[in-house]
Amino acid sequence: MPISFKVIRRHSVANLQMKRIRDETVKAVQPVLGKYVSERKKITDRFSTRPEYEAKVNVREGADITALILLKNRGAKTRGGITLATLLNWLFKTGTRAHIIRAKKPGGRLAFQGGSYNRITPLSGTNPGSGKSGGALVFRHSVSHPGFAPSPALDIIDKKLDRALETAMYRAVDNAFRQQ
Repeated sequence: MPISFKVIRRHSVANLQMKRIRDETVKAVQPVLGKYVSERKKITDRFSTRPEYEAKVNVREGADITALILLKNRGAKTRGGITLATLLNWLFKTGTRAHIIRAKKPGGRLAFQGGSYNRITPLSGTNPGSGKSGGALVFRHSVSHPGFAPSPALDIIDKKLDRALETAMYRAVDNAFRQQ
């Protein structure tokens, strides 16, 4: 009685081609992510507790590509006592509702410069100065903060990043096929 068997194996040329595609993708995407990290740093360079970002590219077997921008010091506390991750979420994702700000110590006072304040960011097209108002120094037990809408700065950067990543990935696949 004859015995039959079948060997199923991916052709070595296909394995080599997938490895080239993965290698070329990582090589092409990493500089784009580096530029994205530097764009984020520009927006947050005036923070007293500066965010530290890290870019990673993961390419799994097959064609799954994951590009990650990580906040390395997400648990760092700001001068106000909140975490850096919470502050960034307020500024760029959710904004804040109107709320009362009170002095921390009973009988204490808040000190700030009066007048209007315009939030200035590098993407607004204006000079990214301090954003301070020019009014007189004011002391209060509490103030009514009007709240603010989230800044669109990261959304603008994300849209630019999407186009740049797509271009880099197409270029990577094209380069991998040319290396045959």
